[in-house]
Amino acid sequence: QEKIVTIETERELYLNKMPERHWQVQDLQYIPPQSAGADSAAGFTLDQCFMLAVRSSAQRILFAEIRGPEGPVAFKAMEAGRGSMSTIHARSADHTIRRLAIVLMSEEGLTDDTVPMNRIGDSLDLILYISELENPDGTRRRVVTEVAEVRPNDQGLPMASKLFKYDPNIKDWTNPEDPSPQLDGPLRRAGYDWEKEIRG
Repeated sequence: QEKIVTIETERELYLNKMPERHWQVQDLQYIPPQSAGADSAAGFTLDQCFMLAVRSSAQRILFAEIRGPEGPVAFKAMEAGRGSMSTIHARSADHTIRRLAIVLMSEEGLTDDTVPMNRIGDSLDLILYISELENPDGTRRRVVTEVAEVRPNDQGLPMASKLFKYDPNIKDWTNPEDPSPQLDGPLRRAGYDWEKEIRG
């Protein structure tokens, strides 16, 4: 019953065209001014997309890939208390945190990562990392190879704590770490008992 809003530069998700997946989807497209034609005042900014999503009572906001200007607005959605999801290119779940910090620093003109790291630690809950693995016949497949909880390390900086990690040698997932109490509670309320599911 939750309303989903998607915000993309190039439309790729098309969730609004799949009512069997979810019946209440509003798709918004970010159009940079330089892509809107000769009129430099034209376009539809990310901030305008975000404000429209908030005004339309979106419970979930899905951003397309974070490459630059999408970063600060995606974090606005997280900080507004609305469920949010996006993608970013990185080498691992750990590297995802560093990539997000670099994007925020670049877009907000910062020379220090203290504020971006604090925002990441306060706003980001989970990272799902997808890798391309090679099959014996040379074809490739996408596999979720890491599911990590974002939580503070000994210095208070956000780190990716691996809840699930795919081991290609045994072709199965291992469970290096347990969720924190802050995550375990919401998991239980959603019907997922970590001890029962993982520890048996």
